[in-house]
Formats: sequence, structure tokens, C-alpha cells
Amino acid sequence: MSLSGRFLLPVLLVVSFSVHGFSKTLSLSFHNGTRGIPAVECQLQLPDGTVLVGMDDGLLFYNGVQFRSIGEAFGLSESSPINNIVLTNDNHLVVLKRNAAYVSYYDGNINDLKFHRIDVDGISSLYLLFPWDHGFLTMLSNVPALISWGKDPVAAAKVDVVPLLTEKAGRISTFAAVQGDIWVATQQHRLCRRRTADTLDCLPPPPAEMNEAWSRIAIGRNGRVYARSPHFFAESDAPAQSVFYEKIPFGEDRLADNAAYLVLVPTADGRVLTQWDHGIMARRQGRWVRYYQPNPMLSDDIVSSILPARDGSLWLGFLSSGEAQVLGEDFMENWSTQDGLSNPTVWTFYRQPSGPLWIGTDNSLDFLENQSERIVRQSAGYTRYILQDPSGNLWSGGSDRFVRLRKKAGRGAESQIPLADIYTAEPSPDGSIWLVSWSSILTYDPHENKTKIVENFDNELNLVPKRDPTQDTLWFFKKDMLVCLHPDGKEDRIGRIALSSDAIILDMFMNDERSLWAVSEDALYHVVHDRTGIEKTVMLPVSYFDTRHLQAVWVDRRHWVWLGSSQGLRVYDGHRWVSVTDRDGLSSNDISQRGIYEDADGTMWIATSRGLSHIVDMTKVFDRAPGRPSIRRVSSDGQTVSPHMPSYRNTGMDIDLGTSDLRNGPTNVFLYKFDGVDAQWRLTTSDRVHYAYFPPGRHVFHVKARSLATGQTSPETSVEIVMPPPWWQSGVAILTYCGIGGLAGYAFYMLRTRGLLRRQKLLSDLVAKQTEILRKQTEDLHYQATHDTLTGLLNRRSLQERVAEMRRCKVPGQELFVALFDVDFFKRINDVHGHHVGDEVLMELGRRFRDGTVPDDCAGRYGGEEFILLYTAMPPEGLNYAARIREALTDPLFALSCGERRVTLSAGVTWLAADEEWSEAIRRADAALYEAKAQGRDRIVRVDAPAMRS
Repeated sequence: MSLSGRFLLPVLLVVSFSVHGFSKTLSLSFHNGTRGIPAVECQLQLPDGTVLVGMDDGLLFYNGVQFRSIGEAFGLSESSPINNIVLTNDNHLVVLKRNAAYVSYYDGNINDLKFHRIDVDGISSLYLLFPWDHGFLTMLSNVPALISWGKDPVAAAKVDVVPLLTEKAGRISTFAAVQGDIWVATQQHRLCRRRTADTLDCLPPPPAEMNEAWSRIAIGRNGRVYARSPHFFAESDAPAQSVFYEKIPFGEDRLADNAAYLVLVPTADGRVLTQWDHGIMARRQGRWVRYYQPNPMLSDDIVSSILPARDGSLWLGFLSSGEAQVLGEDFMENWSTQDGLSNPTVWTFYRQPSGPLWIGTDNSLDFLENQSERIVRQSAGYTRYILQDPSGNLWSGGSDRFVRLRKKAGRGAESQIPLADIYTAEPSPDGSIWLVSWSSILTYDPHENKTKIVENFDNELNLVPKRDPTQDTLWFFKKDMLVCLHPDGKEDRIGRIALSSDAIILDMFMNDERSLWAVSEDALYHVVHDRTGIEKTVMLPVSYFDTRHLQAVWVDRRHWVWLGSSQGLRVYDGHRWVSVTDRDGLSSNDISQRGIYEDADGTMWIATSRGLSHIVDMTKVFDRAPGRPSIRRVSSDGQTVSPHMPSYRNTGMDIDLGTSDLRNGPTNVFLYKFDGVDAQWRLTTSDRVHYAYFPPGRHVFHVKARSLATGQTSPETSVEIVMPPPWWQSGVAILTYCGIGGLAGYAFYMLRTRGLLRRQKLLSDLVAKQTEILRKQTEDLHYQATHDTLTGLLNRRSLQERVAEMRRCKVPGQELFVALFDVDFFKRINDVHGHHVGDEVLMELGRRFRDGTVPDDCAGRYGGEEFILLYTAMPPEGLNYAARIREALTDPLFALSCGERRVTLSAGVTWLAADEEWSEAIRRADAALYEAKAQGRDRIVRVDAPAMRS
């Protein structure tokens, strides 16, 4: 072996790690055996964002929504382990199995893959696979070798195998290759770069204590080289010719038995990710952080693959547990009992100025060190509240303890105050402390070690009180009454809120001197007051937040409202509510009562029943917009089809959807719509949309992604799909139908013309006759409805309908006159001569009315022996015209069946004033008629309209 002295430099070895003993817990979403992913061997992300997962029994791809199998339909045999996957520089996808490789050209559509087997003998490491030129590198007989197949692996009779190192270079244990660089690890534990097939440029060897073969080498984007064995780590800045060796912290011996599965992954943000015995760990700027699996029962499973996706999400493969997505990567971090937390149920926080974060749990008081981020147990005991008095003393306690702590963490409790049943405490500016028990509010003087009862309660206290930040007063609720309590015991009753009788206020936050927020299990309240009364209360029920119980509330410096519930967080920025749940990385959706706290740097701490979460990137709270979805495939009856189909298909249609937004996948859904098919947008959580029937024509399919957490919507993706009509609806078919129909119709016409013409003539005559009969019947019915049967004059209803028309048509200066006529002594005629003679009189009067009036007049029978005449005339002529009509009606004598008789009429005349009701004019005419009767009958009397009289 030829060794160059190019990298001669000092070597730094670190064997003790006092700053590495801290950890955090991963928040994972598993795709395990229940979803068909029992064990993962490898992972790869393709350029379109698709993730390939190699398992011990096949290959899957993940399109951002669901995992789907790549099996025999793609030319890949199933039920055998997929050891590695790589995409070559010329877009060939290589899947490595035992002693064989499968190759398919990748055109950007995963559904178009078609694998072909190429036999490769002598593979000595199934887990080393790198793209190189027009092929790939793997380990053949402990030597890196290039496997290539020319332009087409299908047409090639056999593959070309070219070893990249000769025997002169020696045997190696592992290697890595990227962008023309090949780094190898020799069996003497040296890290070397390949110069030629015979020559290696090696870094100085590690210390003698590191007598362990390197299992993995990784090359970062900045040219840095990393190496890993079960217990040791190396980092080299190759351009600067420096190297650093160290022993890996947290090391046990489990990985030594599974060294083949060791991975070493540099990330875009400068970290290096690898495994440790119970999860993964990350190294950044010389510092290690270990991450536990969230379920201790799974902590013995080995991480077999680590994939940092291009969108920033992180994916882990496990040998037994399947595939998992790390939730909340770069958004939040979590701690649990595995990380030093004494109890998973966390209740409260307090950040000591320039000091640690204090954590109250179900059975302890812990603190988080600022520098190392280690959680350390301070003391035992249920801790529900933590505070600091003006003297700098820390106080904590629960229902059975009240403890004063020293000013610095780690020295234990200074003293325990013999107070029981204290539920919470608040500091006072004068150095005293407000204490709240289940039955009273007290003040405690630390200097004199004395308590004083400020107020007792009889089961009225509804809330852990909050101290007004602007004044030394306590605010709380007595049932539904908001109360302000002064240190001297004075109580100001501010007002009531709409609180149900059995509701209990669980948390309250005073964000300024005039407003506060409060929560009960079933509602959120925003109360605006002027310190003497409530001005406004806004109540939002628990159903508004799509959760079961509300638990906590906080208003941060950005004026965002944080609401804790039994199903995660809800956050309001003044415009919209968004959710943050375990699908976004929270330790648990079960937020503790009063379990929200804002740190000094504006980040938020969340207490849950399964640990604590720290939201570190506040920009992601409201900005988690989903990525633009993609349309991966259009298929019919299982076969991929072109969006512009050459022929009609009646087997339905499937449209496969996908997205490269892997980070937000658990909280995204698709909205889709087909123009001409769907009347409105439809929602699906699936990656496939099915249409049982697709109509012919041009239709555009639209799809966009929506975040269930924030309500944000992605840009829209669309594709035009053209479905030709079926052959029986084609233009040629329609022309043929028309021609055949025309010929058939003409022949039928010629055969039936004569008979049809005869029948048509008979039918036309019959229709004309029936039409004339119907017309005559209609006219008769109309006449009967508008005329009096005996006299042939208009009836009362028809007369009333003519009034409006005659008013509208009269000449300016004229008036519409109403003359009411009555036959004198008509009863005597009936009594003496009989009713038939009376009818003869009425019929004769009807004839004389028709003969004696002009066409513009309207004469009618008003009822009995009364007649009415409507006419228009100038007021001076109106009475004269009525008198002439009366004379024409009485002269000459009436020729009756009983002989000639003289019949006289009495009449009353008036006219309708402007806008006067018809009934008023009739009433005046009737009065004039009775006046004529009273004056001796056989005369006419006129009564002027009111306007004329005035």
C-alpha cells in the first residue's frame, strides 16, 4: 500500500464527555406492520419528492399521502429483502438484493418503472451503494467496483465490472463516494482518499485505543469527511487538512452486533445524524444530542436508516418497528422521563431570571440547565406552582407542601413551610406571597414567617386567582362573579359572566389592566372591564374548537392567545385560530391545566401528561402552508392512460395524487374538482380519486392541498383530460343515423301521405267545430258572470270594476257621475198584478236603459228594482243628463200583459270626488234617492261631492 504524507497534522482525542449527557425525545408517526411496513432496510428520496422504502420483503414508495407497493407489476420480485437503493447519474434506479441488482429507467413518474435483473456476483457488502458515472459503485470482494451496462441495461448481455482499487492499495472495510471523490477505510483503520487505482492519500491513524474497524464513511456537502464505528467517530476537514477523533458518548454494545446497519448522514444544516443504542443522535459544532424513541418499549429496536428529506422532514427506518416520520423537526423539541424528567405528567413552569427553567411535575420539582439542556431533579413532591419573590427566593409547592428554595438550582430546598392544602401562590410586590387554598385566600410574610387570612370562602371559589400585573390585587371568580381582592380584604365585585352552574374556571390570564381571558372545561371567555364593571364578554364554546375539554390559556407578548385542551393547542393571532397537536410534534394532546408558559425569549413551553414540549420556531405556528400537490398518474382499469385519450373508455378513471410536502403530510388533505363533473370542491385524505363514469369532452381536473392545522391552502395544480365520445356518438355515426332516419321517414311519408291528408282534413274540421263551440260557451259564461240575467244590464260587481277605468278615461274638467234609480211603488205592482208583471217592468227598463244611453255610459241593475247609471259630464250638465235619462225611461207608457201602465222612477245623483271611495258615492246617491222618495217620488235629487259643497 502506498501512503502519501499529504495530511500530516496533530490528532485530537476526546475520551470524557461532560457536556454530552443530555437528551431529548423524538415525536414519531409510525408506518409500521399494521400498514404493511414490518422492517426497513434502506430509504431514498427521488427528485420529485417520492420516498422509496426498502424492506425485508419488498419495496414501497411514499407519495406524501400513502405507501404503495412496487412489486411484480413493476418487474420486481417480492418477498426478499431490499438491501439498498440508488439513483444513478443517468436516471437509472438501482435496487440491490442478494447477489443481484434490478435496474429501471426513471422518467420522473414512479408508475412507469419497469425493472430488469442484472446478475452481479461477489458482492461483499449489501449496504454500500453509490451512483458513479453511468452506473453504480458497490463492494465486490472487499474492493470498490463500478458496475455499468452501457446505454441500455436491457439490451446489455452482461454488465461491465471495473474494480477501482488494485491489490496494491490493499483491502478495505468500507468506502463512500460522491462527486468524483472516493474515501475508503483500510483494515488498519486508516481513512484515505483514492488518488489512483494503486494509490491512497491517508489521514493520520487514530490513537491506539481506537482499534475498531470503521463501519461507515460519509462525505458532506462542504467536503468534510465523517467516519463511524460502533464506538468511535472521526471528522476531517479535508480541504484544511485536519482530523478529529473521539469516542462516541452514550455507547453500549448493541450496535457492535449490528454494525452493518450503521448509518452516518450529514444534513444541510450542518449536523451529522447517526444511531445510538436506543434511538438516534446528532452532532453539531462538536456537541452530541441523543434522541430517544417516544415509547420505551420500542427503545431496543435499532434504527436501520436515516433520511433527511429535502423539505426538512426527517424519516427513520427501524429493523422491527417499520418506517417513522419525525414530527415537529425544527419546530419543537420534547423531553420525557427518558431524558431525565422525573414524571411524565408536567404541571407548571417558571424561568428564573438568568437561570434555569423550573419544571413542576406530579412528583417532583426539576430544572432544565441552560447550557447543557439536561433535566435535573431538584426535590421530590407534587409541584403545582413555582414563583419567585422580590428578594429572589424561589417558592414551589402543591396541595401538601410549600417550600422555599435557595436562589441557585442544585442545592436542595432551604426550608419547608408547614402549610397544607395550598392550591396556588402569587408573589406580591411588597415581598409577601398570596396563597390560595380550597377554602381561603391568605398572605404569607416570608420575613416573619406568618400568614394572614384575607378572605374565607364557602365553596364559592371558582378559580386559582391571578395577580393584577399593574396593581397588588388578586382577581378571581366567585362562581360566576368576577372579583378584585385588595390586600386589606376589600373586595370589588366587577360583574357576572354567563357561566353554567356546574362549570369551573380552570385557568385565567390577565394580559392588561382592562381585559382577561378565562377557561372552563366547556368554554373560553374574554372579559373586557373598566375595573368597576364588565363592559363586554365574548364566550366561545368548546365545540367551536373541535375538542372535548379546555384546560389552559395564555396570552403572549405577540398578543397571541394560546388555548390548551384535551386535544392539543389552539392558537389565535387576532385573525384566525390554528391547531398544534401531536401530529405536529407535541408530546401529547392532553395539555395540563395551566400548562402553557412563555419563556423570556418568546418561545413557548407546553406541559402535557406525557412530558413537556418546547415550541422553538414561532414562525411555524401560523405558517405551515402545504406544498403544491402533484398529479402522479391518470389510469383506467389499472392501466396508465394519457390525459388526452385516443379512444372512449367506460371503465371509470383513477387519478393518483401526491405531494413533496412530507413535513406537513399528517395534517394535510386534498381538495379536488372536475369541471363539468363536480359541482363543488370535494375533500379526500386518500392519494387516489376515483370516477366511476367520466363523460366525453374536455374537462379540467383541479387539486390543491389544505392544512387542517392552519387552514392554509396550497397553489392549485390542474390537468386537462380529453375523453373522445364513444363510436355511437361520433360525427360519422350521427350523420349515418340522420341519413337512415331521413330515408326511412321519407318512405313512410310517401306510404302514408294520402291517408294522412284525409285524416288531417277530418281532424281539422272537427277541431274547428269544437273550437267554435268552446268559444261560444266561454262567451256565454263571461256574459253570465258580468250581466244581470233578467234585464241584460251589468251586475253590481261589473259596475264596480268599471269605475276605475272610467275615472282614468274621463276628460279633464268632467266628473264621474253616479245616478241611482228606483221604480216607484214597485211592490204595489207585484202585489196587484203579480210578480211576472214586475219582471216585465224590469225587463222593459233594461231595454230602455240600453236604448237611451250612449256607449260610454255604464248602466246596470244594482239590486231588486234599483238601477245605477255611471257617466261622465261637466258638473253643471250632470243633473240634466240624468233627468233626460229618467224621462226616457218613463215615457211612453209601459206595454205590459195587464195593459198599458205608467211607471215612474225616483233618482238620486252625485259624482265621485278625487280619490274618493266608490262606497262613499253610492252612499250619497242612495241618500239623494231617499230624499226624492220623501219629496213625493217621480223626481230626481242631486247631492254634490264634498269638495263641491265646500
